[in-house]
Amino acid sequence: MIKWRDISIKKKFITVFIIQNISLILLSLVLDITFSIGFGIFIALLISMKNDEYAKIKYNKKTFFIITICLTIVFFLSYDWRLIKNVNVTYNDLNNYSGKHISHLRAGNSSSRCFTLQKDEQERCFQCSFIYYDECYDEFKQYFGADNQYGQDISIKYAEFSSFIIPFLNDEKIIYEIKHNDKIIYGYDYFINKFSRQQKNLRIFAVYLILNSVVFCIFYHWIQKDFLKHSQ
Repeated sequence: MIKWRDISIKKKFITVFIIQNISLILLSLVLDITFSIGFGIFIALLISMKNDEYAKIKYNKKTFFIITICLTIVFFLSYDWRLIKNVNVTYNDLNNYSGKHISHLRAGNSSSRCFTLQKDEQERCFQCSFIYYDECYDEFKQYFGADNQYGQDISIKYAEFSSFIIPFLNDEKIIYEIKHNDKIIYGYDYFINKFSRQQKNLRIFAVYLILNSVVFCIFYHWIQKDFLKHSQ
């Protein structure tokens, strides 16, 4: 059995980094948060392919510190306003829109992750979620059935949000009520409860991501320190 102290510093860094990423992936799955962490593992594996001589010179904790910080920054850039914006929007302040429901998903289009309504030949995209790209499919499947979701006259109430960091790039129209033939099929309270759960999950993940980054950066520091101690 191979002992930890006998493993090369390169393999120690890679092992710990993969464990770090797997822990984040597992939590994101539990909380049902869409967040790509795999690129971190990919970068680490690319570095691990370098020869041993290169590793002795370049393989240090700074590499993993930088990747870990980048992971954290990517998360907060992706979900900035969702972590601070109050989801309890006043019902009377919501905007109205009505049209024919024409699509949940349109491949190859920037609106591929939204619920699309058409009015006067103009299409507008909305979301039934503010952190998941569910395209409202589950909600509509329950009401209309899987094969009868399109061509329906739908009325909605929605709120518009912009990214806190890059306002002009991430405008989103979030649905707070859906009506069909003047019948409310998903109301304000339904979406408020849904968004509150999502916001709670985001905050849990944000706190864990920060703690994860700090703890694993300490591990990287210990690995580097131990390597230098035994190489002298």
